[in-house]
Amino acid sequence: MTTTDHGTVSPDRPTGVAAVTLRAVWGWALAAALVAGLGSWLVGERIYKIYDVPGEKTSGQSQPPEVVARINRAQISKHAQEGLATFGLLGAAMGLSLGLAGGLARRNVRAALVAGVVGLILAGAVGAFAGKVSAQVAYKNIELYADSATYSLLVHGAIFVAIGLAAGLAFGIGLGGGRTIIEVALGGLIGALGAAVAHELIGSLLFPAARTYQPIAETPGARLLALLLVAFFIAAGAAALAGTRRGKSV
Repeated sequence: MTTTDHGTVSPDRPTGVAAVTLRAVWGWALAAALVAGLGSWLVGERIYKIYDVPGEKTSGQSQPPEVVARINRAQISKHAQEGLATFGLLGAAMGLSLGLAGGLARRNVRAALVAGVVGLILAGAVGAFAGKVSAQVAYKNIELYADSATYSLLVHGAIFVAIGLAAGLAFGIGLGGGRTIIEVALGGLIGALGAAVAHELIGSLLFPAARTYQPIAETPGARLLALLLVAFFIAAGAAALAGTRRGKSV
């Protein structure tokens, strides 16, 4: 058994992973969360509203049914594209950042690059898919969605969990341990669930007029809060499970 200044690790772990300290795991994970959350928000604000649908001149009951149906379809498509872009960006940023962080935590540049690329592709893809599908479901059932905290929690949770699992997987690949990959991915998933709950509680309190129950809130501050919560909770969950794995060998 090998002991470092910051923790104890077991001999059954790969040499590169054995050199990792808990301080490095947490430090790189939280730094990755900050970069991913802030970066995806900055880029996302550039593209927000580009999918807006031009308004119709007619309104109220005077609109023919076919016009109403066409507007509804266009609005659902618009929100689906926003969900795809917003959460695809967040997933890609989280996967890339946490993948790099895992490799850099054990000072292995090659592992960092491999994990970063895997995370970029995998988390970006699942984030985009989950964001698009969840937004479609939400806006097809907007009346129920607006009045049900449980429904909102489920929709946000589906998106966050997809990203958390993929980004946690990238972090585990970067750290380089066999079973650690699965356990750290599970940590990302657990962190994502925590982010969904925290978002429902904090978002509505801090931004009551921002419609935080929607997949994407309507004010920049509320959107930033959501992305940072997701990023930090996922990173914390992944780092905590990585630390727990080390603790088993003590």
